[in-house]
Amino acid sequence: MYSRDLKTEDQTMKVTNQLMTCALGALLALAVPGMALAQDLLVVVPDQSPVQQLSESQVRQIFLGDISRVGGTRLAVVMYVDSNPVQENFLHRVLGLSVADFNSHWMRQVFRAGGKAPGREPGGSAVAQRVASSPGGIGVLTDQALADASGLRAVYRTAQ
Repeated sequence: MYSRDLKTEDQTMKVTNQLMTCALGALLALAVPGMALAQDLLVVVPDQSPVQQLSESQVRQIFLGDISRVGGTRLAVVMYVDSNPVQENFLHRVLGLSVADFNSHWMRQVFRAGGKAPGREPGGSAVAQRVASSPGGIGVLTDQALADASGLRAVYRTAQ
């Protein structure tokens, strides 16, 4: 009888340890996007861009395609691929949209108004390179990605 109680207790501890490991993994998975949410996000343009500073309203209008030119320069919005947490956070914080809603909005813009959908890049360095290489380039980076890039400057910073 005594050995049977130990077996049951061992099994209970094993299940408890497995549950705690799963719970810890879930908390860590949730913490990563949370950390990205705590970062400031920057709207960046090339150094030679005529854009000097933008309000949140102007940022919304540019990234939704309502403003396509500034000072005679056609803007080229550059975004991340859909699964990027920087993009998800920017869309949520500044535009109040999910990635799906943003994509749906741009499909309507392209088909109804003949707009040009944003370019897509897989990561911060690729977004930085594409924005820097276009006089009308505009995109979103973290502080660190901007520090690692050259030829770009911030024209808007999200509030935490």
